[in-house]
Amino acid sequence: MKVKELIEQLQKLDPEQTVLAICEDDDIVRKGHAFETFWVDSATTIRAEAKRLDFGEVEFKFGEYPETRDHVFLHLEHKF
Repeated sequence: MKVKELIEQLQKLDPEQTVLAICEDDDIVRKGHAFETFWVDSATTIRAEAKRLDFGEVEFKFGEYPETRDHVFLHLEHKF
C-alpha cells in the first residue's frame, strides 16, 4: 500500500477515531485467537534496502546500500 492509498482510506473515516491494526497471520496470532490487535503508535520514514526472501518475508538492511530508499514504517504496540 502506498501512503496516498492509506490517506484515501483514512479520509473516509471519522478523524477522531482511534487507529488500530489487526493481524490474522498464524505465525503471530496466539493459539486459540482469531487475530491479534495492535495500537498504531506512530509513522516514520526510514532509509533501508528491502529484499523479499524466498518464503515471502521482507528483510531490511538499514543504512546506505545500492538499493537503499525511503520506506514508511507504522510503529505498532501490541499491549495498550
